[in-house]
Parts: sequence; C-alpha cells; structure tokens
Amino acid sequence: MMDCQNGFWSFQLRDFINTLVLCATIFAIYFGPIKAVKITRDNDERREKRRREFEIFSNLMKTRRMVLDPLHVTTLNLVDVEFYKNETIITAYRAYIENLQKFLPDNLNMLLTNFCVTDTMHFSI
Repeated sequence: MMDCQNGFWSFQLRDFINTLVLCATIFAIYFGPIKAVKITRDNDERREKRRREFEIFSNLMKTRRMVLDPLHVTTLNLVDVEFYKNETIITAYRAYIENLQKFLPDNLNMLLTNFCVTDTMHFSI
C-alpha cells in the first residue's frame, strides 16, 4: 500500500514549479508574438513620422527662395499637420507666415492666402 506522501495525488514543490513554468511558457507563446508585432508597429510609426518631418524640412529648404512655388506652399500647409505638438516649431511657422505677408503687395498677399486655403481644403478631403 502506498502512503499519501508519494501517492498519485500528492503535490510536491517541484510539481508546483513545473506548473508555474508551464503557465509562463503558455503565456510567452501566446503574448510574445502579439507584443513583438506591437513594438514593430510602434517603431514603424515613429520611423514614418520622422521621415515625413524630414521631408517637410527638405522641401522647405529646396524651395526657400521660391515662396510662391506650389511645393513650398503645400509644404508650409503640412507644417501645422505634422508638428502640431511641437509648440516651438508652430511659433516659428507662424512668425514665418507673418514675415512672408509683410513683404507681399496686397493683391499678391490675397492670392497667396486664397491658395493656402484652397490647398488646405484639398488635403482635408
């Protein structure tokens, strides 16, 4: 006859540890790939945001002497969209827009303003 300590229904410390290892393994098998995909997507989103910011900077630098170039105006309209959380850049952007408007004749200033509004409406569609 078997005593209860070594019997079928006895539960020892090593059995408890094996159960914990099994649970941890199942948890890792299930949630590991999900977490890996989330980390990869977050990295891709940060990389894409950084690429768009650099593209805006690059386009502004390419067209800095051509303030009425469509690429320049379009890129200026994107500054508000891409840098909405960066107060320093938004402040500099508004100062730049005010500076542009000071040196333009009134009829050209109105044309530029209408072009910006039309272009902005095009991007919101």
